[in-house]
This record gives sequence, structure tokens and C-alpha cells, in this order.
Amino acid sequence: MDPLERINDTIRVMNEAIAADAAAEKAADERRAEAARRGELGPEWRRLQARIDLEETTLEDVFDGTDTSPEAEALRAQASVRLRATVEQLEAEAAVDPTAPNPRADAAEALSELQRQIEQLTRRMGDLR
Repeated sequence: MDPLERINDTIRVMNEAIAADAAAEKAADERRAEAARRGELGPEWRRLQARIDLEETTLEDVFDGTDTSPEAEALRAQASVRLRATVEQLEAEAAVDPTAPNPRADAAEALSELQRQIEQLTRRMGDLR
């Protein structure tokens, strides 16, 4: 297989993975939205979901800080606390069990792998010139 075919094959595989991830994310978002509408996620989520349904806000706006409503601020604070607690718990488990997930180490490893792949793809593209 020539370098261009390898690149095209890699791009195809990446696009398929992205599409699968997007479909799974959409399904999970739909389940979350239904639970929010039913009030199962609490009053802040129920109010925010009503505003999302009316296209007054988006999840991105809620979590990137664009939406400054009290319920959005409450959800960001809750998410931050939960995320910190989860990371601390996983790091504590990793300190005891080196095979346990370690979010900081895993993120650094994933970033390193991504950089390696980008460098490799850049070299392959350079070879095509």
C-alpha cells in the first residue's frame, strides 16, 4: 500500500470512529435530556432542559460559562466538585494499584500518543511531496 493509500485508510478509520462516537454521544444526550425533562436530575437540570428545548441556551453555553443563569452556574459548580472528587478518587486508587486508571497519567499518555501520530502523519505527508 502506497503512502497516500495508507493516509486515506487512516482518515477513513478515524472518520468512522468519529461518527460512532458522535452517535453514542447523541444517544446519551437524548437519554440525559429525557431524564432532565422528567426532573430526575434535579430542578436546575429541569429548568435548563426547558431552556435548551426552547433554544434559549445550549449545553455548550451552560458548561463553557456563556450561560450565566443561576441554574447554569449551579450545574457548573456541581460538575466541578464531582470532577475533582472523581479525579482524586482515581488518583488515590492508582497510588495503591498501578493498574488502576490514573486520569492525569492517562491524559498525558494520550496527548503524547496524539502528538506522535501527528508527527508521523506530517512526515508521511511530506514524503508525498
